[in-house]
Amino acid sequence: MPYFGEIINHEMRLSQVGDIAEQIWNEIPDHFQVVELGQFVIMPDHIHGILHLKNYTDKVLDQFVKEMNMRGQIDLASDRFQNPQSDSLTTIIGTFKAAVSRRCRVEELELSWQPRFSDVIIQNKEELRFFENYIK
Repeated sequence: MPYFGEIINHEMRLSQVGDIAEQIWNEIPDHFQVVELGQFVIMPDHIHGILHLKNYTDKVLDQFVKEMNMRGQIDLASDRFQNPQSDSLTTIIGTFKAAVSRRCRVEELELSWQPRFSDVIIQNKEELRFFENYIK
């Protein structure tokens, strides 16, 4: 269901829910100092966005990628809620979804999220450009 708005004449027109989601997305760095916002777009039934996590050192990322590669995949779905940390992507996205949901309930707007989210670790500037262009 297109909770966030609709495309009219090739232009995205945000609904009230879409406006709330956009506002709260832009407030993420106010609540998580480790985040810098990257490219972002709201579609009628989903959102694409790039979050730059400033506290992830090369060593932390290298270890994470190594562990995920040992499992044969870079997919956090199976471990997503095992041990969420305060500045983890799981916590950031979960908090975003909860804040949007809370505001929608207060304003009596219908919204239902998918229980999970998709993520990709962007490993270099080429990949970053690819995803930025995709999101545009």
